[in-house]
Amino acid sequence: MNKTQLNPLPDAGRRAALKAAGGALLLHVTGTAAAAVDVKQLYDAARQEKRVTYYFSSAPAITERLLEGFKATYAGIEVDLLRLSPGPLGRRLEAEINAGTHVADVLQIADPLLVAGGISKGWFKTLTDLPAHAAFPAAFKTPESATVRIDPHSITYNSNLVKAAEAPKSWTDILDPRWKGKILCPDLRISLMLINWATLMIDSFGADFLKRLATQDLRWTPSQIPGSQLLAAGEAHLLLPNQKQVTQPLIDSKAPLVDVVPGPYTGHESSVAQLARAPHPNAAALMTNFILSRQGAELLAKGISYSPLPDIPGALPMPTGYQRVKAQDALKRQAEVQELLKIK
Repeated sequence: MNKTQLNPLPDAGRRAALKAAGGALLLHVTGTAAAAVDVKQLYDAARQEKRVTYYFSSAPAITERLLEGFKATYAGIEVDLLRLSPGPLGRRLEAEINAGTHVADVLQIADPLLVAGGISKGWFKTLTDLPAHAAFPAAFKTPESATVRIDPHSITYNSNLVKAAEAPKSWTDILDPRWKGKILCPDLRISLMLINWATLMIDSFGADFLKRLATQDLRWTPSQIPGSQLLAAGEAHLLLPNQKQVTQPLIDSKAPLVDVVPGPYTGHESSVAQLARAPHPNAAALMTNFILSRQGAELLAKGISYSPLPDIPGALPMPTGYQRVKAQDALKRQAEVQELLKIK
């Protein structure tokens, strides 16, 4: 699998493209709802195709258990993988589509603007004939996509350096002078989800929150993954905002990391879509339906994430007051966040 790469926010040209609406020739058939496909027949057709190509931005450990479940349920279908962080993955997909090179069958990505822009351009097939899509909560789906996992933003601390009784319990606790010079922070510019966290802090606690946070002598890291590794090695006391999908593999390896998820709540939201010109359309539909199913939801969320589907065994309980990502608002306010945190 590819290593995680930096995920810079869209440049002006990409912003314009993502905001475009209408005028694109849809590659899928729209109109009245199609009858639900028969999953057994879909599996039979998928086995004739023999493989499916999955582009994703989730942590590898999560994808590994998802694919184990998929292969155990639907034997005989090989899965080709490409993992990049959301920005590079979106640019790779866009370049391939613009070049007429269709490689990906299924996309799972934490980039709502990329998904919305792709929908407007007809990149994705409608999913309304998939049984699992029909059963998915309306608030978390469009005809062409669905938000399948939500990774809450957390404060992570090193339990060898910080006692549980002294660990931050709220976002405002990180402003205590005791943490000055002891906080790691991922470069917020790598993801609109992180900018969205910062705008939520402004809206909840005022602009002074980020100004005071900037005076804590933050130590910036390229992303949450190297930041978590540094934290586990004892290079700092805290890392924020972080995600349990990043820390859990380290915790499983006995790293001294503990996650705290304080309110107000938001997070990384990952969506799935099937490419309209998927080279393996039946295998793509089968895999998409599996990801949207309750079985897929459990594999994606167990012990790590919130699930939009209710009552998923092992999923983190969705807190009251969780606030959905406002990607367009985050994009507009990026400069404000950078100025308050003195990010050049």
